[in-house]
Amino acid sequence: HTPSALMMCDRRTVMIHHWIQKLAVDYTEARKKLRLERYKTILLNPGFITKGKGQLEVIKTFLNSYHAVNPETLLAIVGLCRDTKYLGELLDTIGKSGRNNITLDPSFVSQEQRHLWFSVADCIILNATNATPYSASGQLHTAIGYRKPILAKNVEINRWPPGSATLFSV
Repeated sequence: HTPSALMMCDRRTVMIHHWIQKLAVDYTEARKKLRLERYKTILLNPGFITKGKGQLEVIKTFLNSYHAVNPETLLAIVGLCRDTKYLGELLDTIGKSGRNNITLDPSFVSQEQRHLWFSVADCIILNATNATPYSASGQLHTAIGYRKPILAKNVEINRWPPGSATLFSV
């Protein structure tokens, strides 16, 4: 018996099955491959690193939270960055914090690495300044496919063309 693509679990929850679940790597194995065994909690901010996706705000918020003082919690910002000035600003903020539980990898993330990161993440952080990156980048859809909790900034929905409907509201 194969479950349908859209299945009602109860009156409040809708389960949407997604192919990405099959690509998930074992949690313990993925942590070993990424050398992250010492962390109990991993907060992942994935995708292209740009000002529009708000990584600087994510870092500052993390540094002002109790998570920053917990050495067993890691904030991982992973994704390609082409803006060297913005990258410098991010690295400077991390460096001045004196914390060693923030990692920033500004290189291209392969499919294999992407599966590892989403497999180890305990929560996905999406902090875009508008809704376009949520729908265009695939990070939201991937997080849903991996059944990860998502912490997303409440942003204004830009409708294009004006008056068009939106599929979801973040």
